[in-house]
Amino acid sequence: MEEQKNQATLLLLMAMLALWVAAWGYSFVFVFFTDAQGDGFTRGLNRITGFLGWQGVAGMFAFACWGVGRGFPAKSGIRRISSLPLGLVLALGVVVLGMVFWSWLRHP
Repeated sequence: MEEQKNQATLLLLMAMLALWVAAWGYSFVFVFFTDAQGDGFTRGLNRITGFLGWQGVAGMFAFACWGVGRGFPAKSGIRRISSLPLGLVLALGVVVLGMVFWSWLRHP
């Protein structure tokens, strides 16, 4: 029975990872294939908000992957893979906050 539970958990994790990859990849497709709208300063803001929106969806799936992966043994390969999406979400967050901070330092 334990083996069947592990297989179901692994299937759930694979489905969550597939959804994460789809949302993460679509955020880049959205940026490159969406026409910029607006005038002046706000031109193209729809592309940025769309990208960040899809990254937010991917972030929710990444958090779910991390949570499901916590059920596997420590230092196992599947547990490390399950934490990779959350690491990428945190890295994107650090980059965005770094850009905001850099902009604030350049033009206080």
